[in-house]
Amino acid sequence: RRANRGLWKLRGKAHYSRMLQFGWPIRTAMWTRRAWPRDTFPDVIWAISSSNLMGVFAGRYLSKIYQRPFVMELHDPPLYPDDAGPPSVVRRGFSRCVRQSAAIVTTTHSYARYLSQAYKLPDEHVVPIYLSYRGDIQTPLPKRATDRFVFLHAGSLTTSRGKNARTLLEALAVLFKKRPSCQPHIRLRLLGGGEGTAEFRTLAAQLHVSDALECLDEVPREQFRAELDAADVLLVIKYVEQKYDMQIPGKLFEYLGTGKPILGLMRRTTEGAEILQRSGLGTVPEFGQVEALSQSMLELWDNRERLHAVYRADQDYVRQFSSDAMVDRVDLLLNRLAAKSDALDGGR
Repeated sequence: RRANRGLWKLRGKAHYSRMLQFGWPIRTAMWTRRAWPRDTFPDVIWAISSSNLMGVFAGRYLSKIYQRPFVMELHDPPLYPDDAGPPSVVRRGFSRCVRQSAAIVTTTHSYARYLSQAYKLPDEHVVPIYLSYRGDIQTPLPKRATDRFVFLHAGSLTTSRGKNARTLLEALAVLFKKRPSCQPHIRLRLLGGGEGTAEFRTLAAQLHVSDALECLDEVPREQFRAELDAADVLLVIKYVEQKYDMQIPGKLFEYLGTGKPILGLMRRTTEGAEILQRSGLGTVPEFGQVEALSQSMLELWDNRERLHAVYRADQDYVRQFSSDAMVDRVDLLLNRLAAKSDALDGGR
């Protein structure tokens, strides 16, 4: 195994990082088996992966060891640093995981559809279970015309989000030219830092909107909730490349529970955009169009004293993304898997 890692490194950092997700799971499975109590057995192996496949590969090995049903939970389509895609050994490994799995859980319908079609799976085998918000849908407090008006983006800014992020600042500059009177009141507040923050500050200075920009590093959970409560409009910024279209930023679901207007910077054809628009809270202007985004921001500003009346959550639609709804979906799936697990050991 050590020799293999040495060969992977010789072929470059990108190849090495791809191959690690195939090599490390074997060791992870061995560690888990040694740490697991000897007199008990798991009922289900539930393996979670986000940007790589390390988790599901480890889960497959454990499933073979314990002879238990194996669930793959995939938060996003796997991505690779050089866009070359996975090497053949990783593709074959993923195919084996799909064939061995008792169920596949995704966090978007679009990724579920892709997997069902690509691997010719029955619909019930791939189960979309969205991320969620907690509690009830809130009712925002009325806003006074003299209060600050805050557009909030939570989450790190990366240079790969660059075009959408730049469009946001350019739209803000256009808004201030259209309506100079709003400039002292509007704030664009960014939480989370990230490698794109310095670039964002530089561009804000070039566009003469620095006074409206407020950047904070990552904050504790309690402060994050306070920031959500204080904001007027919540921003969701997606990566611009089409390979990210099957992803939905997790913050979108948390935002839905606030009952506040959500401004989405994403392609209108993506699943995230559809959810925003159907929720009653979302506005998704024409993708990449500075003028259209500026107009949407202006409309939000003009409606600042009656935002809740203009942007009302479709309660029935939004509740499907609540944590209670997610628990119900997981419970149904686990009951189905428990029956399979019992069948494997003769009804233990």
